[in-house]
Amino acid sequence: MTIYFEGTISRLSSYFGIITFDEERQSEEELYTVKRSIPFFSNDLSQYSVGNRVSFSLPQTITSEDNNALLVRGQAVQFATNVQVTNDDTEDVIDEPLDFYQLLNSKLNPSPNLTNLSSVLEFLKRHNLRYSTFNEILVLSNLIDNQITIDDFQAMIDYDKKFKEFIMKWVLFVEDDIKARIESRIVELGITESDLFDKVNSSDNNYLKNKIKDFLKKIKKNYLLRDSGDLRLHYETETDNLPKLRSAPVDILMDEFTVGDLLIFIEFINDKYNDFKDDTNTDWEKVSDFLSELKLVRNISAHGNSFLSAILDEKNNPNYLLETNSHIYGGDPFYIDVSKETSVFHLVRSPIRLVLKGQVGNPQHIALLWTQKLLNNQTLRSFVYFYFMTCYLTQDTSLKEKFKHELREIFGEFDKKVNFEKVVSNVLFDPSLDEENRKKLLESLIPQAINMFDYVKEHNYEYMGCGGDTIYEITYSNKKVRINLSDNANWHLYMLKDIADKHPNDDTAETSTWPESQEIREKFGIFFREDSNARETLIRMLDSNRELECNEGIKQLSKIEEFQKLKSLFLDILNLFN
Repeated sequence: MTIYFEGTISRLSSYFGIITFDEERQSEEELYTVKRSIPFFSNDLSQYSVGNRVSFSLPQTITSEDNNALLVRGQAVQFATNVQVTNDDTEDVIDEPLDFYQLLNSKLNPSPNLTNLSSVLEFLKRHNLRYSTFNEILVLSNLIDNQITIDDFQAMIDYDKKFKEFIMKWVLFVEDDIKARIESRIVELGITESDLFDKVNSSDNNYLKNKIKDFLKKIKKNYLLRDSGDLRLHYETETDNLPKLRSAPVDILMDEFTVGDLLIFIEFINDKYNDFKDDTNTDWEKVSDFLSELKLVRNISAHGNSFLSAILDEKNNPNYLLETNSHIYGGDPFYIDVSKETSVFHLVRSPIRLVLKGQVGNPQHIALLWTQKLLNNQTLRSFVYFYFMTCYLTQDTSLKEKFKHELREIFGEFDKKVNFEKVVSNVLFDPSLDEENRKKLLESLIPQAINMFDYVKEHNYEYMGCGGDTIYEITYSNKKVRINLSDNANWHLYMLKDIADKHPNDDTAETSTWPESQEIREKFGIFFREDSNARETLIRMLDSNRELECNEGIKQLSKIEEFQKLKSLFLDILNLFN
C-alpha cells in the first residue's frame, strides 16, 4: 500500500525541488514531531512554485541491487514521487535562481561577461584554470557575500592545494606507521612468509588472493635481475624458464597496497592469527575503524578534487538530506542507517535526539549540532578521523606537536615573526620615546629579554603549542627562538618543573634559593615581578616590529562564516590531544 505525505515546496532548482514536511515519531512511548526534507525530480518544474502545498509518496526502501539506484557509500539516494499540488498558495516574492553564467558574471569583478560554455572555457584558459577545479572552488566563492577578483579566486585554489598537500603528507605518515607496526607485530609473533601466503591461498578471500597474485607479478617484474631485491626474494627456478615467485617479504608487499588494501589485509591477519590483535602497542580495532574513513580524504587530496568545497558544501553528498534525518533520529523507515558503526560519533546519537526534542539547552545544544554536522558530511567526517588517527599514531611528542603546529599554520594561525634588531633600532630612533624611557629600555628591558630568549633556547623550553596573540618567532644575531609571552606560558611552566625535578629531596627549600631560580631572577626576573609591566612593554615592542604574514587564500576564506566555525572547531579539537 502506498502511503502519502503532505508538505511544502521549500526550494526549486533547474531540475529538482525540495519538499519540507513534518512527521510524527514514536520513541519510548513518547510522540513527537520532526521536520524533514526530501528532494523530488520532474521534467517540468514550471507546474510548481515555492510555497505550494503538495502531496507525495516515498518509495519503499531502495536496495543497492537496483540498477537505477545512485549509491552513496553503499546507500541508495532516496527521493519523493507522485508529487501533486494540493494548495497553490505561494510566497509573495520568489527569487529566481541565477543561471551558471549570470552567477559567474555577478560574482567576479570585473565581470567577465560569460554567455556560453565556449566563453567560459576561453576565460579559464586565459587564467590557467581547469574547469573542474574552477567549478568546485566556485562553491566557496558563492559563500562569500561580496564580489571577488580572479586573483582572489586563484588564491583560494592555491590554498586548497596547500591544504591537500598537508593532508597527503600526514596520510602517508599514517600509512607508513601502520605498515611498520604490522611488520613489527609479524616479527614479534614469528609469522613466516610461507605460512602467511599459505593462509592467503587457502582462504576464501578471493579479492585478497587475486590482489596478492597481481602484486607478486609486479614485484617479480620490478626486482627480477636486481641484486638488491634478490637478497630477500626466493624464486623457484627451472632451467630455461622464468623463475616463479610464490611469496615476498611483507614490507615489499605492503608497498603496493592502497589504504583499502591495507584495511583488508589487517582484517585478514586479525582473523587468521588470534594473537595479532593482543597488541599492547596498537589497538588494531581502532586502526581498522579509522582506516575505513581515511580513504575518502586521501583520495580527494590525491586526485585533485577540491577538499575545502567538499567540507563546506553540505550538498557535496547527494544523500545529505536523508543522512541528516538518519543520523539525528536513529532508525528511519526510508533509510538504511550505517552510522551506528561510526565509533567516534555513536556516543552522541541519543543526546542529539534529546536536543532536537527541546530537552537539552546550550552549550550542549551547540556542541551536538556540530557533531550532527560532522556526521552528515562524509568528507568532514573523514577529515576528523584523519585528525584522530594522526594524533593517535604520533606517540612521539615532538612529532605530534609538529603535526599540530603545521595544522595551525594551515589555518592561518601564524606565529608573530619579529626581527629583534629592528626592535632595538626602533627604540634608538622612535621619536615618541623620551630619553628616560629609552634609557630604561636599552639598559634593562632589552638585555633581559635577550637573556630570556637565550635561556629558553639553551634549555629547550621553546613553546610549540597553539598559535595566538602572544606567540612569537624572534630572530636576532642569526638566532631563532619561538616563545609564548602569555601569563601561563608553557615554556615557563616546563622550566619551573624542570628546576623542581633537579631538587627532588629538597622539599622545604624555597624556590628562590635554588641556583637555577636565582639565575632566572638575575637574568630576566623583571618579567615575573608582580609590579612590573615589562612583559606588556616587550609585547608592544615586538608587535610594533613584527613582519606581517598573510595568506590571501585564508583572507578570502575567512569571509565565509562556516569556514571560521570549522576552523575554531578543528583547533578546539586539536587542543584535546596531549
